[in-house]
Amino acid sequence: MLAVAAVIAVLVSTKDPVTRPQVPPVADVLPSWPSGPVRVEPAPTQPSAIVADLPQVTGQAVVPEDTSRPARTTTARRTSAPAQNATAYRTTQAEEFDEQNGITVEADQTGPGRHVGFITTGDWVRYDNVGFTDVPATTLLISASNWAANNGTGEVELHLDNRSSAPIGTMTIPNNADWFTFTAYSMKIQPTTGVHTVYLTFTSKQTEEFGNVDWFRFQH
Repeated sequence: MLAVAAVIAVLVSTKDPVTRPQVPPVADVLPSWPSGPVRVEPAPTQPSAIVADLPQVTGQAVVPEDTSRPARTTTARRTSAPAQNATAYRTTQAEEFDEQNGITVEADQTGPGRHVGFITTGDWVRYDNVGFTDVPATTLLISASNWAANNGTGEVELHLDNRSSAPIGTMTIPNNADWFTFTAYSMKIQPTTGVHTVYLTFTSKQTEEFGNVDWFRFQH
């Protein structure tokens, strides 16, 4: 019996071993769709630029000009503003002069106003910065009175900018026999625009005082 057992043991030890199939580890097996989610690998990314390596840009960005349509040009409407508030066309009181020679400012006898009086040959008054519009003035109105001896008269001349320049207008003050009765007389003048210094000069053939002036105003 011992011999038979020994033979069996030898046979068992020499028999080919049984080869088992290799099974991958459970952890490496992913469930297939639709039994579970599909794992998606992220796409490779490029490394971000280093700010220090970028060129530094300063200043204001330039917007390219739009050439899709022609540029529209607008021309401003030109208006003519009255020169120096058009002081020539408002009433200027004669006593509001900037300089005078020989005249006297006196009170009116018929009201609270004043005027220039005791005018004799060689007297004059000056008014600065008298403004005219672009439409030329052609007339000067002067409110004046005269009481000249022997029915004499007096002359008023208008000069611009220089008292010795040629007059641009001349007017005769007639005798009205009253120092304080003022009448508006009209003097035709050369067409005038711009801003000027205005001189009124006075002459007469007699040596006595011959007139008073209350106000003046230019007209177109």
